[in-house]
Amino acid sequence: PSAYHHEISAALLDSLFMLANKYNLLIVTHTDTTWSQASKYRPLLEKYPDTKMILYHAAPAEEAFDLANKYRNVYIDVSFTAWGKDFQQKALKAVGKDKILFGIDSPLGFPSDSNGLKPHFRQAAKEVAVFYDYDREVTEAVFYKNPRRLLNLQ
Repeated sequence: PSAYHHEISAALLDSLFMLANKYNLLIVTHTDTTWSQASKYRPLLEKYPDTKMILYHAAPAEEAFDLANKYRNVYIDVSFTAWGKDFQQKALKAVGKDKILFGIDSPLGFPSDSNGLKPHFRQAAKEVAVFYDYDREVTEAVFYKNPRRLLNLQ
């Protein structure tokens, strides 16, 4: 939404949430501090509480953490590793290991140079494992168990 400057509203997204609920689909969205704050999804989640949703970037953090704690199918994606260990630990403390996912949205942040090289997914995954002090329970939840549960995979 922020790229197109669309305000998040129930009127704009109600039919999307209705279909996602009806067909057990997943909604993934970027959250930010300007156009698509996490809290703007609250009225839709109140109406469709079983909606499966991933909040990329968890912004603003407290709002995203609150939604992840309140709704059983709302998760946060911590792929933007440029925020570092402090943010990862804050997210872990706020929502617990069972509500965090690592996806592919901006692993390691954005390249600082203009050559367009993208960091390798394995490199990003290793960095996140370091953020969690190689805690096996946490890394298994973030990288494997949580996505499996959210997507109903056997």
